[in-house]
Amino acid sequence: MGEETSSKSQPQVAAVVLQVPSHPVAWTYGIIAANGLAFLGSVLLGRDLVILLGAKINQLIVSGEWWRLLTAIFLHADFLHIAFNSYALYTFGTRLESIYGQGRFLALYLLSGVAGSALSFALSPRASVGASGAIFGVIGGLATYYYRYRKQLSAGSGPLANVVIVMLYNLFYGFIVPGIDNWGHLGGLLAGTVLGWFFIPEYQVVFFPESLSPVLVDAGRPMRRWTGVALVGIGIAAACLGGMLRWRG
Repeated sequence: MGEETSSKSQPQVAAVVLQVPSHPVAWTYGIIAANGLAFLGSVLLGRDLVILLGAKINQLIVSGEWWRLLTAIFLHADFLHIAFNSYALYTFGTRLESIYGQGRFLALYLLSGVAGSALSFALSPRASVGASGAIFGVIGGLATYYYRYRKQLSAGSGPLANVVIVMLYNLFYGFIVPGIDNWGHLGGLLAGTVLGWFFIPEYQVVFFPESLSPVLVDAGRPMRRWTGVALVGIGIAAACLGGMLRWRG
């Protein structure tokens, strides 16, 4: 007589792949266009004249021309300079803007650019122009996002490794090649990393009655974002104070 055996079956849990919310990209293209128009203006009016009017020049900033911390990030020295920065901004900017959204992307880009100019003002005696500091900020924001969600993203740590390699290579290149404002790069990178952490989307799974599957939504808190802005603002102010003390004499 055979024996009848019974076993309790374990409940099966189906894995659900959720789509990360994506935002439309607009500011990245607008900034690329603004950079291009500024470069075209420098070609028509004279490169030296335009750079003189808007570059990061320490002695003129000390005399009160603080707008140079911002205008410098829209100017470029030559065609190769703007071509490389435009490609980098398109590659990384579209990615970050689609993740963070238009408002947070623009704030991160501009504040990172100003932070890069401010640290360069404090530590570098040379005049400088270029969007590189702001672009390093974008790279820092992406690195922060990929680090935070490295275990949840289907690609794992691959995107983080790629961004870090690009970041380290360009920093190393800036240190060994004369004429590159690496202090501006570092200032932008630090600001972008801080802002990236405080601006980062905080995903929550939500079930909508009309939807057949759960969806991810960004439940980020505005106060957290303002905290990041305040911290970077303090850093910019400190760098500007250091520059004033160093160069005003």
